Amino acid sequence: MKFSSTVVLFATLFGMVTTVKGQLIPPSAQFYTDTGCTVANGGLHPIISNECFSQAGSGSVKVPDTGLGHDIFHFNLFALYTSDPSGDEPCSTLNEPPITFYADGSCIVLNNTDNESYQFAGPCGLGLCP
Repeated sequence: MKFSSTVVLFATLFGMVTTVKGQLIPPSAQFYTDTGCTVANGGLHPIISNECFSQAGSGSVKVPDTGLGHDIFHFNLFALYTSDPSGDEPCSTLNEPPITFYADGSCIVLNNTDNESYQFAGPCGLGLCP
């Protein structure tokens, strides 16, 4: 729980988390089936959760805009790990290197639509990107 508490505290201090009806809502990414972030494929996934999730058939992902820009301390830099289908547990074998991105509202093209599971990491400026 220390990891989650630290990330939520940091995110709250830097305005990366909003509240809705008393619930903390972290910035989330949306996956798409095409490479232009136009045809939605599934729900939203928090970029500070560090949890593995399945999202097969995705061609791109639109990352949230935290409003922090490209800061020199990399507090707005995150990583997205992909995992190929292999029959193993999701995210048991993560592909290296991860896709790194700033949470600036951009659309990221995923090179391999065969990926079945993903895992976000970050913020990298806090040493949370392996």
